[in-house]
Amino acid sequence: MENHYMRILTVILAAGFFAACATTPTQQTDSGLDQDEVLTGERTVVLAARGLSCPLCASNVDRVMKAVDGVSTVQTDLERGHVIVGLEEDHSVTRRQLIRAIEDAGFTFTEFVTAGA
Repeated sequence: MENHYMRILTVILAAGFFAACATTPTQQTDSGLDQDEVLTGERTVVLAARGLSCPLCASNVDRVMKAVDGVSTVQTDLERGHVIVGLEEDHSVTRRQLIRAIEDAGFTFTEFVTAGA
């Protein structure tokens, strides 16, 4: 009987852990910024995202963000909810592409912390 309760507790804890990682993306963009403008001259961009709370979240953002042509590195700061994106020297990355990558990874973009914001 004790094993039965331990299994139930394990399932409840696991469900809570994975629910913390799941968010419903809603696009919130910085007003006044041209989302389709290439981030010319930028080599590092920092975005804030809601819902980043665990290493699995960071891994998912990293995978999706690195698929954007022109992105060279990705670091996730779970404590602050920031995604630090390194861009290649001759990139043609736009704000919209980075926002979409955050949302495609399952998180909510909130603002650009850097990159002309």
